[in-house]
Amino acid sequence: MTNSLILYVGKPEAGQALAVLAEQHNDYVYLPENLMQTLGMYITYFPHVTVIDMSVGYAQDVLDHLRSVDACPVILLTNQPIRETALYTLWPDTSAEAVLQAVKQLHLDEVGFVSNGVLRYA
Repeated sequence: MTNSLILYVGKPEAGQALAVLAEQHNDYVYLPENLMQTLGMYITYFPHVTVIDMSVGYAQDVLDHLRSVDACPVILLTNQPIRETALYTLWPDTSAEAVLQAVKQLHLDEVGFVSNGVLRYA
């Protein structure tokens, strides 16, 4: 079993829910509170997957900065379809369980396993 390091940019309540669930699966969620913390955590901890809730005020800035360094994979919680190969989208109201399942699939895909298709592609 592979442990995932997840960088979650979003609402604190949703981040805490994801962190509690992830801990039960021996995964870890970093929960930055602003743009600078997010960028610092990304560069310092190099998470396996980054999840960005696009409804947060600084989310677009985070995405722009992470894309400038070819960060991947990135899951966006958004209603807007995104057409990029390194970006995956889930609906904003996706449960913590479904987000964690998507993270695990992407992380496993990165280490050579095959996904069974929970993520929707734009």
